[in-house]
Amino acid sequence: CIRDRPNADLNQLALADITHRASQINTSGPFSDIQATLNNQSTQAQLLPNLKVSLYGSDKLIGAFIAAPDDYLLSPQKQLTAQGQKQLWFTVPVENRQISTVTIEPIY
Repeated sequence: CIRDRPNADLNQLALADITHRASQINTSGPFSDIQATLNNQSTQAQLLPNLKVSLYGSDKLIGAFIAAPDDYLLSPQKQLTAQGQKQLWFTVPVENRQISTVTIEPIY
């Protein structure tokens, strides 16, 4: 039934609290941890999106990647509950001091 399908409305998803720091997960080299919160602002469940993560240093792009839900969640899930939120965590092979800004954009 069409009504049973979760919504996929990017306008209802927002990212907040995006931070980066020297990695506490992989301390064997030049790695950084990126954290953020994905918020569903809708009163309906939303499909979990892929995320386009871009790293900037000194006003230029130094790296970007697309993360599927399996890449940013510890357990397999397909949707974000109504008005729910998920904590996201990525470890990237870039020295934290090289990163000035991180942007994360949900995409389907």
